[in-house]
Amino acid sequence: MLTAISRYGARVVPNTEELVAACKVRGEFIQGAQIAEFEDAFARRAGGGIAVTAAYGRMAFYYMLKALDLPRGSEIIFPSLTFWVVPELAKVAGLTVVFADVDPKTFTIDAASVERVITEKTRVIVPTHLYGLSCDMDKVEAVAARHNLVVIEDCAHALGATFKGRAVGTFGSGALFSFQTLKPLNCYGGGAALLQDRALAAKVRAGVDALPWPSEKRVTDRLLMGRLQRIFIKPWVFSISLFPVLWIARARRVDEPRVECDAGRSGAGRAVRLFARVLPVLRVRTRARRSRRARRPMCAARRRYRDASRRRAARHGAVCRRGCRSHRRAPRISGDSDPGVFEPHRRAGRSCRDRGTRRARRIFIAGVARGLTRA
Repeated sequence: MLTAISRYGARVVPNTEELVAACKVRGEFIQGAQIAEFEDAFARRAGGGIAVTAAYGRMAFYYMLKALDLPRGSEIIFPSLTFWVVPELAKVAGLTVVFADVDPKTFTIDAASVERVITEKTRVIVPTHLYGLSCDMDKVEAVAARHNLVVIEDCAHALGATFKGRAVGTFGSGALFSFQTLKPLNCYGGGAALLQDRALAAKVRAGVDALPWPSEKRVTDRLLMGRLQRIFIKPWVFSISLFPVLWIARARRVDEPRVECDAGRSGAGRAVRLFARVLPVLRVRTRARRSRRARRPMCAARRRYRDASRRRAARHGAVCRRGCRSHRRAPRISGDSDPGVFEPHRRAGRSCRDRGTRRARRIFIAGVARGLTRA
Protein backbone atom coordinates (compact mmCIF):
# COMPACT_ATOMS: atom_id res chain seq x y z
CA MET A 1 0.00 0.00 0.00
CA LEU A 2 1.15 3.53 -0.71
CA THR A 3 2.65 4.98 2.46
CA ALA A 4 5.23 7.53 1.30
CA ILE A 5 6.44 9.50 -1.70
CA SER A 6 10.01 9.23 -2.92
CA ARG A 7 11.75 12.52 -3.63
CA TYR A 8 13.84 11.41 -6.59
CA GLY A 9 13.76 14.12 -9.22
CA ALA A 10 12.08 16.67 -6.96
CA ARG A 11 14.91 19.22 -7.29
CA VAL A 12 16.53 18.46 -10.64
CA VAL A 13 16.98 20.92 -13.49
CA PRO A 14 13.58 21.51 -15.19
CA ASN A 15 14.83 20.57 -18.68
CA THR A 16 16.46 17.29 -17.61
CA GLU A 17 14.07 15.17 -19.67
CA GLU A 18 14.76 17.24 -22.79
CA LEU A 19 18.52 16.82 -22.34
CA VAL A 20 18.23 13.05 -21.96
CA ALA A 21 15.89 12.78 -24.96
CA ALA A 22 18.33 14.80 -27.10
CA CYS A 23 21.21 12.51 -26.09
CA LYS A 24 19.19 9.45 -27.01
CA VAL A 25 18.29 10.87 -30.43
CA ARG A 26 21.99 11.50 -31.13
CA GLY A 27 22.87 7.95 -30.09
CA GLU A 28 24.74 9.11 -26.97
CA PHE A 29 22.42 7.70 -24.35
CA ILE A 30 25.34 6.56 -22.14
CA GLN A 31 28.78 8.19 -21.81
CA GLY A 32 28.05 10.97 -24.26
CA ALA A 33 29.83 14.26 -24.74
CA GLN A 34 27.66 15.87 -22.07
CA ILE A 35 29.28 13.64 -19.42
CA ALA A 36 32.76 14.95 -20.25
CA GLU A 37 31.47 18.53 -20.23
CA PHE A 38 29.84 17.96 -16.86
CA GLU A 39 33.01 16.47 -15.38
CA ASP A 40 35.08 19.48 -16.49
CA ALA A 41 32.51 21.95 -15.18
CA PHE A 42 32.15 20.06 -11.91
CA ALA A 43 35.92 19.96 -11.36
CA ARG A 44 36.11 23.73 -11.86
CA ARG A 45 33.18 24.31 -9.51
CA ALA A 46 34.63 22.00 -6.85
CA GLY A 47 37.92 23.87 -6.78
CA GLY A 48 40.17 22.03 -9.21
CA GLY A 49 41.36 18.54 -9.98
CA ILE A 50 40.04 15.73 -12.17
CA ALA A 51 36.42 14.63 -11.79
CA VAL A 52 35.32 11.06 -12.56
CA THR A 53 31.57 10.41 -12.47
CA ALA A 54 30.11 7.10 -11.32
CA ALA A 55 26.72 5.46 -10.89
CA TYR A 56 26.96 6.01 -7.12
CA GLY A 57 29.21 8.15 -4.98
CA ARG A 58 29.99 5.08 -2.88
CA MET A 59 31.30 3.27 -5.97
CA ALA A 60 33.60 6.20 -6.72
CA PHE A 61 34.92 5.87 -3.16
CA TYR A 62 35.38 2.11 -3.56
CA TYR A 63 37.45 2.49 -6.72
CA MET A 64 39.53 5.21 -5.10
CA LEU A 65 40.47 2.72 -2.39
CA LYS A 66 41.23 0.03 -4.97
CA ALA A 67 43.39 2.48 -6.95
CA LEU A 68 45.58 3.11 -3.89
CA ASP A 69 46.74 -0.56 -3.91
CA LEU A 70 46.69 -0.82 -0.13
CA PRO A 71 47.73 -4.07 1.57
CA ARG A 72 44.84 -6.24 2.67
CA GLY A 73 43.98 -5.64 6.32
CA SER A 74 45.17 -2.03 6.32
CA GLU A 75 43.26 0.25 8.67
CA ILE A 76 41.12 3.16 7.52
CA ILE A 77 39.82 5.74 10.00
CA PHE A 78 36.26 7.11 9.79
CA PRO A 79 34.41 9.52 12.07
CA SER A 80 31.89 7.84 14.32
CA LEU A 81 29.12 9.91 12.68
CA THR A 82 29.01 8.95 9.01
CA PHE A 83 26.84 7.13 6.47
CA TRP A 84 27.09 3.42 7.22
CA VAL A 85 27.51 2.36 3.57
CA VAL A 86 30.89 4.08 3.21
CA PRO A 87 32.64 2.02 5.95
CA GLU A 88 30.99 -1.12 4.60
CA LEU A 89 32.56 -0.53 1.18
CA ALA A 90 35.93 -0.12 2.86
CA LYS A 91 35.42 -3.59 4.33
CA VAL A 92 34.52 -4.91 0.87
CA ALA A 93 37.80 -3.44 -0.39
CA GLY A 94 39.65 -5.56 2.18
CA LEU A 95 40.38 -2.86 4.74
CA THR A 96 39.84 -2.78 8.50
CA VAL A 97 37.53 0.01 9.66
CA VAL A 98 38.48 2.06 12.73
CA PHE A 99 36.25 4.81 14.12
CA ALA A 100 37.45 8.05 15.69
CA ASP A 101 35.38 10.35 17.87
CA VAL A 102 33.78 13.57 16.65
CA ASP A 103 33.99 17.11 17.92
CA PRO A 104 30.88 17.66 20.10
CA LYS A 105 30.56 21.24 18.82
CA THR A 106 30.66 20.53 15.08
CA PHE A 107 30.03 16.74 14.89
CA THR A 108 32.93 16.45 12.44
CA ILE A 109 36.00 14.28 12.99
CA ASP A 110 38.26 15.16 15.94
CA ALA A 111 41.94 15.18 14.95
CA ALA A 112 43.06 14.39 18.51
CA SER A 113 40.88 11.28 18.54
CA VAL A 114 42.29 10.28 15.14
CA GLU A 115 45.83 10.39 16.49
CA ARG A 116 44.86 8.20 19.45
CA VAL A 117 43.55 5.37 17.24
CA ILE A 118 46.41 5.38 14.72
CA THR A 119 48.45 2.16 14.61
CA GLU A 120 51.23 0.83 12.41
CA LYS A 121 48.58 -0.59 10.04
CA THR A 122 46.75 2.69 9.50
CA ARG A 123 46.89 3.94 5.92
CA VAL A 124 43.90 6.24 5.24
CA ILE A 125 41.89 8.94 7.02
CA VAL A 126 38.39 9.82 5.76
CA PRO A 127 37.20 13.16 7.22
CA THR A 128 33.48 13.69 6.62
CA HIS A 129 32.32 17.26 5.99
CA LEU A 130 28.86 17.03 7.51
CA TYR A 131 25.78 19.19 6.84
CA GLY A 132 27.81 21.66 4.79
CA LEU A 133 30.26 22.27 7.65
CA SER A 134 33.90 21.52 6.86
CA CYS A 135 36.28 19.66 9.15
CA ASP A 136 39.33 21.32 10.66
CA MET A 137 41.56 20.30 7.76
CA ASP A 138 44.67 21.98 9.17
CA LYS A 139 44.71 19.55 12.09
CA VAL A 140 43.72 16.57 9.93
CA GLU A 141 46.47 17.29 7.42
CA ALA A 142 49.00 17.75 10.23
CA VAL A 143 48.14 14.32 11.66
CA ALA A 144 48.29 12.74 8.20
CA ALA A 145 51.67 14.32 7.47
CA ARG A 146 53.18 13.10 10.76
CA HIS A 147 52.11 9.51 10.14
CA ASN A 148 52.39 9.46 6.32
CA LEU A 149 48.67 8.76 5.76
CA VAL A 150 46.41 9.28 2.75
CA VAL A 151 43.44 11.65 3.15
CA ILE A 152 40.22 10.99 1.21
CA GLU A 153 37.51 13.53 1.95
CA ASP A 154 33.81 12.67 2.15
CA CYS A 155 32.16 15.76 0.64
CA ALA A 156 28.74 14.26 -0.07
CA HIS A 157 27.08 16.91 2.14
CA ALA A 158 29.46 19.77 1.45
CA LEU A 159 29.61 20.67 -2.24
CA GLY A 160 30.65 24.33 -2.32
CA ALA A 161 31.87 24.46 1.29
CA THR A 162 35.26 25.99 2.05
CA PHE A 163 37.84 25.93 4.83
CA LYS A 164 39.85 29.13 5.20
CA GLY A 165 38.97 30.13 1.65
CA ARG A 166 39.91 26.78 0.11
CA ALA A 167 37.24 24.47 -1.31
CA VAL A 168 36.71 21.16 0.46
CA GLY A 169 37.67 18.20 -1.67
CA THR A 170 41.04 19.67 -2.65
CA PHE A 171 42.95 18.98 0.58
CA GLY A 172 43.56 15.25 0.25
CA SER A 173 44.48 12.85 -2.52
CA GLY A 174 40.83 12.42 -3.46
CA ALA A 175 37.29 13.34 -2.50
CA LEU A 176 33.88 11.72 -2.71
CA PHE A 177 30.78 13.59 -3.91
CA SER A 178 27.22 12.30 -4.13
CA PHE A 179 24.31 13.43 -6.32
CA GLN A 180 21.60 11.57 -4.45
CA THR A 181 18.22 13.10 -3.59
CA LEU A 182 19.15 14.91 -0.38
CA LYS A 183 22.52 16.21 -1.55
CA PRO A 184 23.26 19.79 -2.71
CA LEU A 185 23.36 18.65 -6.37
CA ASN A 186 20.62 16.24 -7.46
CA CYS A 187 21.15 14.24 -10.65
CA TYR A 188 18.70 11.32 -10.26
CA GLY A 189 21.39 9.63 -8.16
CA GLY A 190 25.02 9.12 -9.05
CA GLY A 191 28.24 10.57 -7.71
CA ALA A 192 31.77 11.63 -8.56
CA ALA A 193 35.36 11.30 -7.41
CA LEU A 194 37.57 14.39 -7.42
CA LEU A 195 41.26 13.47 -7.69
CA GLN A 196 44.43 15.53 -7.66
CA ASP A 197 46.68 12.94 -9.35
CA ARG A 198 46.26 11.96 -13.02
CA ALA A 199 47.55 8.41 -12.55
CA LEU A 200 45.12 7.83 -9.69
CA ALA A 201 42.29 9.34 -11.74
CA ALA A 202 43.07 6.99 -14.64
CA LYS A 203 42.83 3.94 -12.34
CA VAL A 204 39.52 5.13 -10.91
CA ARG A 205 38.09 5.77 -14.37
CA ALA A 206 39.15 2.29 -15.52
CA GLY A 207 37.29 0.74 -12.60
CA VAL A 208 34.17 2.86 -13.12
CA ASP A 209 34.07 2.12 -16.87
CA ALA A 210 34.13 -1.62 -16.10
CA LEU A 211 30.80 -1.38 -14.25
CA PRO A 212 27.71 -2.67 -16.11
CA TRP A 213 25.68 0.06 -17.76
CA PRO A 214 22.03 0.56 -16.80
CA SER A 215 19.39 -0.41 -19.31
CA GLU A 216 17.50 2.25 -21.24
CA LYS A 217 14.28 1.02 -19.64
CA ARG A 218 15.61 1.60 -16.14
CA VAL A 219 16.76 5.12 -16.97
CA THR A 220 13.48 5.91 -18.73
CA ASP A 221 11.47 4.62 -15.76
CA ARG A 222 13.51 6.78 -13.39
CA LEU A 223 12.94 9.87 -15.54
CA LEU A 224 9.21 9.16 -15.82
CA MET A 225 8.82 8.63 -12.08
CA GLY A 226 10.76 11.81 -11.36
CA ARG A 227 8.48 13.75 -13.69
CA LEU A 228 5.34 12.37 -12.04
CA GLN A 229 6.70 13.08 -8.58
CA ARG A 230 7.43 16.70 -9.45
CA ILE A 231 3.81 17.01 -10.57
CA PHE A 232 2.33 15.38 -7.48
CA ILE A 233 4.40 17.32 -4.93
CA LYS A 234 2.90 20.61 -6.05
CA PRO A 235 0.88 21.78 -3.03
CA TRP A 236 -2.54 22.01 -4.67
CA VAL A 237 -2.13 18.69 -6.54
CA PHE A 238 -0.85 16.89 -3.45
CA SER A 239 -3.68 18.25 -1.28
CA ILE A 240 -6.48 16.81 -3.43
CA SER A 241 -4.79 13.62 -4.65
CA LEU A 242 -2.12 11.90 -2.58
CA PHE A 243 -2.44 13.49 0.86
CA PRO A 244 -5.88 11.97 1.66
CA VAL A 245 -4.73 8.58 0.34
CA LEU A 246 -1.59 8.61 2.50
CA TRP A 247 -3.57 9.73 5.53
CA ILE A 248 -6.14 6.95 5.19
CA ALA A 249 -3.38 4.39 4.53
CA ARG A 250 -1.62 5.38 7.73
CA ALA A 251 -4.90 5.37 9.65
CA ARG A 252 -5.50 1.77 8.58
CA ARG A 253 -2.06 0.73 9.83
CA VAL A 254 -1.99 2.40 13.25
CA ASP A 255 -2.32 -0.97 15.04
CA GLU A 256 0.63 -2.64 13.30
CA PRO A 257 3.73 -3.08 15.49
CA ARG A 258 6.76 -1.22 14.22
CA VAL A 259 9.81 -2.50 16.14
CA GLU A 260 10.24 -5.56 18.31
CA CYS A 261 13.48 -6.25 20.16
CA ASP A 262 14.60 -9.54 21.61
CA ALA A 263 12.84 -9.92 24.95
CA GLY A 264 15.26 -12.68 25.94
CA ARG A 265 18.19 -10.31 26.35
CA SER A 266 18.97 -8.86 29.73
CA GLY A 267 17.38 -5.43 30.02
CA ALA A 268 15.73 -5.63 26.60
CA GLY A 269 12.12 -4.61 26.31
CA ARG A 270 9.56 -4.47 23.56
CA ALA A 271 8.83 -1.33 21.58
CA VAL A 272 5.53 -1.88 19.80
CA ARG A 273 5.14 1.75 18.74
CA LEU A 274 8.49 3.44 18.18
CA PHE A 275 7.11 6.43 16.27
CA ALA A 276 3.92 8.14 17.43
CA ARG A 277 1.44 9.18 14.77
CA VAL A 278 -0.91 12.11 15.29
CA LEU A 279 -4.30 11.53 13.71
CA PRO A 280 -6.73 14.38 14.49
CA VAL A 281 -9.83 12.56 13.25
CA LEU A 282 -9.27 8.94 14.24
CA ARG A 283 -8.87 7.74 17.79
CA VAL A 284 -5.75 5.59 17.93
CA ARG A 285 -6.03 2.38 19.90
CA THR A 286 -3.47 -0.38 19.85
CA ARG A 287 -4.44 -4.01 19.86
CA ALA A 288 -2.69 -4.53 23.15
CA ARG A 289 -4.80 -1.86 24.87
CA ARG A 290 -8.00 -3.31 23.45
CA SER A 291 -7.09 -6.82 24.59
CA ARG A 292 -6.30 -5.58 28.12
CA ARG A 293 -9.61 -3.75 28.23
CA ALA A 294 -11.44 -6.90 27.15
CA ARG A 295 -9.80 -9.01 29.90
CA ARG A 296 -10.35 -6.42 32.64
CA PRO A 297 -12.89 -7.56 35.27
CA MET A 298 -16.16 -5.63 35.11
CA CYS A 299 -17.50 -3.86 38.18
CA ALA A 300 -21.18 -3.78 39.09
CA ALA A 301 -21.73 -0.25 37.75
CA ARG A 302 -20.20 -1.10 34.37
CA ARG A 303 -22.22 -4.31 34.20
CA ARG A 304 -25.46 -2.37 34.83
CA TYR A 305 -24.49 0.15 32.14
CA ARG A 306 -23.77 -2.66 29.67
CA ASP A 307 -27.09 -4.36 30.36
CA ALA A 308 -28.98 -1.09 29.97
CA SER A 309 -27.23 -0.44 26.65
CA ARG A 310 -28.20 -3.87 25.38
CA ARG A 311 -31.82 -3.33 26.38
CA ARG A 312 -31.91 0.01 24.54
CA ALA A 313 -30.36 -1.65 21.48
CA ALA A 314 -32.98 -4.36 21.58
CA ARG A 315 -35.80 -1.80 21.72
CA HIS A 316 -34.52 0.73 19.18
CA GLY A 317 -32.14 -1.17 16.91
CA ALA A 318 -29.00 0.93 17.48
CA VAL A 319 -26.46 1.40 14.70
CA CYS A 320 -23.08 -0.26 15.31
CA ARG A 321 -20.04 1.85 16.24
CA ARG A 322 -17.20 0.27 14.26
CA GLY A 323 -18.75 -1.04 11.05
CA CYS A 324 -19.91 -4.49 10.04
CA ARG A 325 -16.91 -6.41 11.37
CA SER A 326 -17.43 -5.71 15.07
CA HIS A 327 -21.12 -4.74 15.46
CA ARG A 328 -23.32 -6.63 17.87
CA ARG A 329 -26.59 -8.00 16.63
CA ALA A 330 -29.62 -7.68 18.86
CA PRO A 331 -33.13 -9.06 18.36
CA ARG A 332 -35.37 -6.72 16.41
CA ILE A 333 -39.09 -7.37 16.09
CA SER A 334 -40.61 -6.63 12.71
CA GLY A 335 -43.76 -7.60 10.92
CA ASP A 336 -41.97 -10.07 8.67
CA SER A 337 -39.86 -11.88 11.23
CA ASP A 338 -40.45 -13.68 14.44
CA PRO A 339 -39.40 -12.15 17.75
CA GLY A 340 -35.91 -13.13 18.73
CA VAL A 341 -34.53 -13.41 15.18
CA PHE A 342 -31.12 -11.74 14.94
CA GLU A 343 -30.85 -9.26 12.06
CA PRO A 344 -28.32 -6.54 11.14
CA HIS A 345 -29.30 -3.21 12.66
CA ARG A 346 -30.73 -0.59 10.36
CA ARG A 347 -31.82 2.98 10.92
CA ALA A 348 -33.38 5.27 8.34
CA GLY A 349 -32.78 2.64 5.67
CA ARG A 350 -28.97 2.67 6.06
CA SER A 351 -26.95 -0.35 7.10
CA CYS A 352 -23.66 -0.62 8.97
CA ARG A 353 -21.81 -0.73 5.67
CA ASP A 354 -23.35 2.63 4.74
CA ARG A 355 -22.13 4.02 8.04
CA GLY A 356 -18.57 2.84 7.31
CA THR A 357 -18.73 4.47 3.88
CA ARG A 358 -19.84 7.76 5.41
CA ARG A 359 -16.99 7.55 7.91
CA ALA A 360 -14.41 7.02 5.13
CA ARG A 361 -15.94 9.93 3.22
CA ARG A 362 -15.58 12.19 6.26
CA ILE A 363 -11.94 11.18 6.63
CA PHE A 364 -11.28 11.91 2.96
CA ILE A 365 -12.92 15.36 3.14
CA ALA A 366 -11.04 16.19 6.33
CA GLY A 367 -7.79 15.14 4.66
CA VAL A 368 -8.44 17.38 1.67
CA ALA A 369 -9.25 20.31 3.95
CA ARG A 370 -6.13 19.70 6.03
CA GLY A 371 -3.95 19.53 2.91
CA LEU A 372 -5.39 22.76 1.53
CA THR A 373 -4.78 24.45 4.87
CA ARG A 374 -1.14 23.34 4.82
CA ALA A 375 -0.72 24.50 1.23
